[in-house]
Amino acid sequence: MATLCGAIQNGREWLEDFRRRTYPDAFRDYGARFGPAYRDAIREAGEDPAALKALAEEIMEGLEAAIKRRRFWDRGAALADEKQMAAVYLSPMLLELEGADGKGFSLLFRDAWTARRPKDSYGIAPFAQIQGGFRNTFMGISLERERQEKKDWL
Repeated sequence: MATLCGAIQNGREWLEDFRRRTYPDAFRDYGARFGPAYRDAIREAGEDPAALKALAEEIMEGLEAAIKRRRFWDRGAALADEKQMAAVYLSPMLLELEGADGKGFSLLFRDAWTARRPKDSYGIAPFAQIQGGFRNTFMGISLERERQEKKDWL
């Protein structure tokens, strides 16, 4: 369980690489590091929706316990980092998992997150959509002619 929670907690190194040029490599490394653990956990839970929901709740319990151990003035920043990790690294990785129902689990995890933090929910998007969302700018000036917005969020 520590590995599953660790994929969301302490994400400072991953969030620093959440930039247009470094995100693809960071995402690949993140998937190589945490993907097998999530694939095994989802396979172990089987196709039973109740078992998958229990796994999502167990991960949320671990996250909540770690947040409660933090100093109260540091909790808001930690929650924001965890939300960003869940949205831009964990969920896209789960959508790409092979041999397991990653998409179904990502939806269950998002629902467990929203149930505990209703005012702080997040959307799920595939890696390609997130990567395509980075703007190509120079000194704050957009270098793109026209952007076409796609909203394929789950």
